[in-house]
Formats: sequence, structure tokens, C-alpha cells
Amino acid sequence: MTPLLLVAVLAAAGPALTLDEAVRTAQAHQPQLRGAHAGTQASQARADNARSVLLPQVNGRLGYSRSTANFAAQPGTVPGDPSAAAISLNTYDYFTSSLTLNQLVWDFQSVDRWRAAKVSAAAQEQTEKSINQAVLQQVRSAFFAARANHALVKVAADTLDSQRKHLEQIQGFVEVGTRPEIDLAQARTDVANARLLRINAENAYDTARAALNQAMGVERDTNYDVADDELDA
Repeated sequence: MTPLLLVAVLAAAGPALTLDEAVRTAQAHQPQLRGAHAGTQASQARADNARSVLLPQVNGRLGYSRSTANFAAQPGTVPGDPSAAAISLNTYDYFTSSLTLNQLVWDFQSVDRWRAAKVSAAAQEQTEKSINQAVLQQVRSAFFAARANHALVKVAADTLDSQRKHLEQIQGFVEVGTRPEIDLAQARTDVANARLLRINAENAYDTARAALNQAMGVERDTNYDVADDELDA
């Protein structure tokens, strides 16, 4: 699946990215996982290659030529050989074939190389599992960090809404003369601080989603929300 197609799938999956979707995306597209898996396949291929010299080796050969049946004098032939008297321009098909079977009985160096390659392949498999666990842990951590920042955006939005309502109340009290002007200035300052808090929370949420994209190994915008998923204890 290409990154562009992945973006389309995630966009069509729903308004919020779930934890399971994030994990599946990382498993399919995280470069670290793909590189580790390729390393495992390469080490297994090297082990098979090291074992191949211990197996029976069969070599076949097939040849074809067309020539006349005329006798060609070779060094050591007897002069005046009757077979050299007749010369013909007729040509004939000639086929040659051979089949050779070789089996290595014992070579401790080849056996040791095969065993070493098998151990190396097994070690690479464990390395791949370790990288897989580390990457998934990073994805989960990034997901819950984004979820926490999403919650902070909601808190900041509620705080700003509350401060605006408070400003309206203070403004009404000042207009009727029951509160001093300083209270109105303070209320306006509180609204500005709440607005700044919301901006900072939104920026932190964008940063957290960008970190989640990096953990998943995809290139896409941060115009999505994360679901309120949880992990079992």
C-alpha cells in the first residue's frame, strides 16, 4: 500500500484515528520494521546458501554439432589408413551428453559455516522481534501523548468559553456601577490568557500528531483526531 493510498484509507476510516489503526499502519509502513524484516530474510538466505554445499550436486551437460563423417588425420595415426580414403560431403547430427553427481562426505569448515549462519539467522529473528516491540511501544506512547494533548485542547476551549462568559458578567456589573473598571480589565486579561492557553494547546496537539505520524512511518497532515482508546491493565 502506497503512502498516498494509506492517507486515503485513514481519511475514510472515520473522524478519529484509533490505536489499532495506528499499530497496523506502523506494522505495514514503519521503515525500521521493514528493514529488520529484510535483514531476517537475508540472513535466512545466507544460511540456506551455506547449507547448499552440503547437499548433493548434480551437473548436466548437453552438446550438439553437425559435421561430416570424414576421417581427420590425427598425430599417431597410421599413414594409408583405409578410413581416410573415402571423402564425403554429407553431414550428420552429433549429440553429446553427460551427467555428474557429487556429494560432499565431510568438511568441518562447511558444516561450521552452516551452523554459524543458522545461529546468525536466529539472532536476526530475535532482533526483528525486539525492534517490532520497540516500534509498537513508540507508536502507543505517541498515540497516548496525542490523546492527552487532545484532552488539553478541550480543557483550554472550555476555559476560554468560561472566561468569556465571566467577562460578559463583569462587563454588565461595571455598566450598572456595581463593580469597578479594574475588574473589567482583569477579566479581559483572563480572556486573553485563556485564548493563549488554547493556542498553545492546539500547537502541542499538532506536534503530538506529527510525532505520531513519524512513529507510524507515514507522511501525512495532522488534520485528524485521535480516538479515546485505552489499553488493558
